[in-house]
Amino acid sequence: MKNKLCNNKYKYLLNQKYTPTEKKRWKEWKKIEFNKIKIDSAWFAPDGARHPVKDGTTPVGVPNDMKAFKPQI
Repeated sequence: MKNKLCNNKYKYLLNQKYTPTEKKRWKEWKKIEFNKIKIDSAWFAPDGARHPVKDGTTPVGVPNDMKAFKPQI
């Protein structure tokens, strides 16, 4: 069956041979991507973050380190 949405400019992408490394990366990506579950209209990866988690730069003036807040009685 011919793909009508793909013109000749991108035809090579459909017919290329993948290296063993690329095949391994693709399998790993599919395993992560298709393992997600939807909770409250947002996608959640039960295996955790895909990339390292780091602090943000906003809002300005708020410290980036972990703070513990204890109620004062």
